[in-house]
Parts: sequence; structure tokens; C-alpha cells
Amino acid sequence: MKGHGEAGHSGAPGRAGRFAGVRRADGGKVRWRALAKPAAGRRICYPRIMFNPALHVFPKEAALVGLLVAGYGELDICLGHVCGLAVGDKYAVLEALNKVSSEQARIEIANSLAKHILEAKGFGTKFGEAVGAINLCRKIRNQYAHAQWLSVDGKLGFVRADSINWRDKDSIRPSTLTLAILEKQELYFEYTRKCLIWLEFQLGTPKPSVAIPWPKHMQRPPLDAGNASTAGQASPPQNG
Repeated sequence: MKGHGEAGHSGAPGRAGRFAGVRRADGGKVRWRALAKPAAGRRICYPRIMFNPALHVFPKEAALVGLLVAGYGELDICLGHVCGLAVGDKYAVLEALNKVSSEQARIEIANSLAKHILEAKGFGTKFGEAVGAINLCRKIRNQYAHAQWLSVDGKLGFVRADSINWRDKDSIRPSTLTLAILEKQELYFEYTRKCLIWLEFQLGTPKPSVAIPWPKHMQRPPLDAGNASTAGQASPPQNG
């Protein structure tokens, strides 16, 4: 099965070619424009935006995926502030983490620097909850940031590029997503930030004049809606 994540070849189909019938999940149409005029006079048409057609088929889901990928950095900065306040300098940990690009390594370093201090201050359990939450957010962010996308079983599907066997593409079983799961993941990102803001407030305001309640515990959302029932084919890298 070929998903809408495939890009056309250079010899390329018109409207009736590989992209025929591609529609957005909300009923809208993918716009087309002519990119070339062959010698024979035929107009070759491609989607106006063929960067990733599958995401245009599911615009609401794509918007949430983009929000989670782009917004993760806010959690990373909040964690750095919390750990900096724990060691006595709000920006010290962030400055140290600037030398590290791996999201997992950044969390592990920040945790190592601040964990014992926060335990001594009585915040160990809550800090552990926050670190566990941001680690799940990292996994969610990474699985989307490094994915190939396609439309399968009427849902938005994805597969991590580094797990694709390009010589046996028909064996791929993409994971699928629903709007409901993405909304739960967004709420979990918000919950994680609330946990970090609570810790930042407690450490930055030793004698607060108001009490801020710890966020109500939230169940961890699933990473996806399960594997597709049919094999899918992710699109090969285009032009490098």
C-alpha cells in the first residue's frame, strides 16, 4: 500500500497520477500548480506544497504534531531554570547544557546536578515526577521529529526513518495517530510544564505570599494509536 507521503518522480504524473484523490481529512482539497511545461506542451502538475502531502491530508493532526515538536524547547528551558535555582544560580545549568545537544543527555545532566539538592529540600518526589514527565515528552517529540509520514487506514501514520528497511518497504507497519491521542499528548505537555513551573516558583520564592497547588496527577498518554492493520510505504528521501 502506498501512502500519501510519497513524492512524485521527475517524469511525473498530472492530476490523475500518483497524487490523484489526495484530499484533506476535513474535506478540503490539496491545491495544485504547474511546475514545468514539457516540449510536447503538456502541463505537469504537482501539489502546491509537496513537502509532505500526508500532513496536508490531516491538517488538525499535523498542527498538533508541529506544536509538540516546536514547543518541547519550553520544557527544556523550564527544567534548566529549576535545576539552576536548586544549585544556587538560575542560569548556571542552562549555560552548561548549551554544550549538549542530545535531549536525553540534557535531562540526565540536569537531573544529576539537582536531584540530591532537591531531595534535601523535600522536593525529591515532585522533582522525580517532573523528570519522568519530561522524559515522556521527549520521547513523543523525538518520534515525530524523526518520522516519515503517510496516510494509512484512514489515519495519519508515521514510522521512524531509522527503522525503515528501504529494501523491503512493504513490510513496514506504521504507527497511527488520532486527533484524540494528540490532544492527550498536548495536555500532558501542559501538565509537565505546570510541574516545572511549580518547582521553579517554590525554589525562586522562598517565602511565597500565595500558595500554588501541585498539579493534579495526569495519566501518561499513549505514544500512538497502534500499528496500522495494513503494510504502508513511507516516502524515500527526496533530493538528499
